[in-house]
Amino acid sequence: MPRFFHFPRHTTGLMTRYTVRLTALLLAVLFLLPVLLPADAQAARFSCAYFSLDLPRGWSLIEGPFKKRGGETAVLGRRDHKASLQMIYGPSSARNFRTIVEGYAKGLRGKPVFSANQAHFDTIRGDQKLRFIFRHDNAGKVLAIFILNGRPQDMNFLFTNMTTRHAGLVPVNPDRGTKR
Repeated sequence: MPRFFHFPRHTTGLMTRYTVRLTALLLAVLFLLPVLLPADAQAARFSCAYFSLDLPRGWSLIEGPFKKRGGETAVLGRRDHKASLQMIYGPSSARNFRTIVEGYAKGLRGKPVFSANQAHFDTIRGDQKLRFIFRHDNAGKVLAIFILNGRPQDMNFLFTNMTTRHAGLVPVNPDRGTKR
């Protein structure tokens, strides 16, 4: 051993044992850490009066929530600016659902697809592909509009990470059953 690392003979074995144990412990922690943490760890949580949404890593609240025409709106976005999600939600009666969807679709030249308490359509504004998803909870008389800007697979958290007492607000992925 070089002179600047010289320890008395009786401490060398003791320090080597502790160094080996400490190194083994650190390596075990480093190897187990990725296994114990989920790949898509949640970075933040968005909550409003109607639902909560666990956001994946890299997503955050960009704007809002703020009140607008009896409802609220908020915008979530990826930090790399490759995707965003605008949410508009508030009280609404079931009889207005179809009228609201058709009004949006007509103004944006979309062709809505209706199923139970959900409707959706895709449209293009400028160079941006947008997907509008409308959900209505009949029991709670609540409407939610989700406007997705980005790749549809970037928005999967919307379909899997929402918790609410208004079961009708949880959107169903319009692409389910199709290859991604």
